Amino acid sequence: MKSKIASLMLALLVLAAPAFAQGGPQGAGRITVSGKVLDEQGNPLISAGVIVDGTSQGTATDLDGQYTIQVPSNATLLFQSIGCKTEKVPVQGRARIDVTLTPDPEFLEEVVVVGYGTQKKANLTGAVDQVGEDTFDGRPNANLSQMLQGRVANLNLKFTDGRPNSSPSFNIRGKTSIGQGGSALVLIDGVEGNASLLNPNDIESVSVLKDAASSAIYGSRAPYGVVLITTKSAKKGTATVTYQANFSFETPTSIPDVVSDGYTWAEHFYKSWVNYKGSNPTAINKTMEFSVAWLDEYRQRAACGNYETLVSDGSIGTAGRWLYYHKGTDYYDVLYKDFTFSQTHNISVSGADDKFDYYVSARIYDNDGLFDSKTNPDSYKMYNGRVKVGYQATPWLKITSNTDIAYSRYVMPETQNGEGNGNVWRNIADEGHPCSPIFNPDGTLTYSAIYSVGDVLYGGSNRTYTNRQAQSTIGAKATFFDNRLRLNSDFTYRARAYDTHVRRLPTPWLRSRVLPTTSAKPRVPTTTCQPTNSWNSRTHGASTMSRPFSVTITSSRFTARFTPTTTVFCLLMWTTSPSPWA
Repeated sequence: MKSKIASLMLALLVLAAPAFAQGGPQGAGRITVSGKVLDEQGNPLISAGVIVDGTSQGTATDLDGQYTIQVPSNATLLFQSIGCKTEKVPVQGRARIDVTLTPDPEFLEEVVVVGYGTQKKANLTGAVDQVGEDTFDGRPNANLSQMLQGRVANLNLKFTDGRPNSSPSFNIRGKTSIGQGGSALVLIDGVEGNASLLNPNDIESVSVLKDAASSAIYGSRAPYGVVLITTKSAKKGTATVTYQANFSFETPTSIPDVVSDGYTWAEHFYKSWVNYKGSNPTAINKTMEFSVAWLDEYRQRAACGNYETLVSDGSIGTAGRWLYYHKGTDYYDVLYKDFTFSQTHNISVSGADDKFDYYVSARIYDNDGLFDSKTNPDSYKMYNGRVKVGYQATPWLKITSNTDIAYSRYVMPETQNGEGNGNVWRNIADEGHPCSPIFNPDGTLTYSAIYSVGDVLYGGSNRTYTNRQAQSTIGAKATFFDNRLRLNSDFTYRARAYDTHVRRLPTPWLRSRVLPTTSAKPRVPTTTCQPTNSWNSRTHGASTMSRPFSVTITSSRFTARFTPTTTVFCLLMWTTSPSPWA
């Protein structure tokens, strides 16, 4: 009898073990709960979320609104669906729970910017997504485009590089035309513009029109969707002053993991060359001599840790040249700082009464750059200013003005030799050999360093990009017949200037040791870089755009927009080389 009782208790423990293993609340067994999620009309809700409260465990309803989930018997389930209120239902040991979700009035009352007006979500029929100002609050990114990454479904932002002044292309729902590509139309307060030049703190909302309805409004300019950016306006009430500061430290997150041991890299290079060419190499590209005798000596020194730089006597390498037996150089570690510092300062003043409203803002963004250089650092600065005012001239007429200015300056160090078009990463792959140090014993840069990171970090060659833009929109809004007929008109003037200044100065470097007893001299002075052999060029551009005067008439039955065809557009470009200034 006792043995039967012991066997029964053992069987119960075995059956109970899985329930405890799945992490249910202490003392609660797990049960299977199923049911159906419906809307107010009794229609099944597809992909409604069913989540165990306080955990990440959950499931979604199928095409019939059905769900099945295993939960602790004393758990609480959360039922969620877009546009509906969340329902919280205790399980209480039940095996079936059916739920009806009711609409969320706040969600349906939310106003969405669509085309030339706004619409409540309750009346919205097109494929539109919108994010508000909370998306951009407190984020240390350089510009608005970077802040939008991952925030709107099906909005793909493609950056060509990771520079802080990078402006992406806006893509909606993947591929566009075959071969030609295409980008979404970006409108800022109704005017086509560059989102990367905006102050993120000025943004009230960003709406993305994804379907063919956008083409019905904007025609052939919007076959690939539209991004509508609306800036803030003053809210009625007393004057408000807001100041926001953000200080951040940034560090590289994805750096190539390369072989940085000098001898290991040299040995791999030798084996790869022999396997590919079938002969012994005589040089590592153009910046280092190579021989089997040097590699054998390098191997013996690496085995005992005897690393040094010598002057060749001619038995290995060219007599008089530096002979490197270097422990190793990680050129990416030399190039990048461990962290960089950036700061943002925003201030805004706004207020409104029955007659007059105003919104004034300013922003400063400063990024110290990621290259580890004190003599030739990369840096990015951006300044923004906006003045937005409105005056209710009569009960039926309001006059508005929206002026925005932006200035940005980005300094990008590059190699003066012009190889790889100054691309330091390409040059590291080409000439950044781990078996070569950065500096010679006399303090000059090595041949390998000057063609990779040396010129970037310790030289004076760089490329400076400067952007200036001023834009002003004057508008008038009139209402007639108890607001049944509305007329909006506006005129926009934008002036933009941009410069690219390329500055290349020689940097001291040596392949051979210069003995005091000889008359030989370095190719350039080893103390300072004189601009006698320097090369400078500037590319200037200026554009002036006057937007056609446009009128929008809206009534309860129709919307019409009239745009005269008179447009003034001017584009000027010129290049000066050499530059009259250094």
